[in-house]
Amino acid sequence: MQNPPPPGGPGYPYPPSPYAGGPPGYPPPPHGYPPPPPGYGVCPRCHSPHVRKPSWTWWGGFIGPSILNHWECQSCRYGFNPKTGRSTSGAIGIYFAVVMAIGIVLAVLLVAMRRF
Repeated sequence: MQNPPPPGGPGYPYPPSPYAGGPPGYPPPPHGYPPPPPGYGVCPRCHSPHVRKPSWTWWGGFIGPSILNHWECQSCRYGFNPKTGRSTSGAIGIYFAVVMAIGIVLAVLLVAMRRF
């Protein structure tokens, strides 16, 4: 015999969570993240539907994720390109090295220009 639902309905005394549910066939969202809008895909590593495009990263600031089309899984923290499903770690390394090289060249040029 099953227990009857609580007197205020499911979730009583708390209101239903706006994150409860999600697309049919998926488990409840981990970490309280809402399910993504339709057409955003899933994580290629853990198949979670909770992926997002970060607005800022330590390696690329505000522009790096847009240049590399970098998306991040909210469940396993895997960074990937949603078009290919491949990791963006190699592209991030190249991007970071190029930006650092440009910064070093500019710093050397500024120091050299001050001497004259």
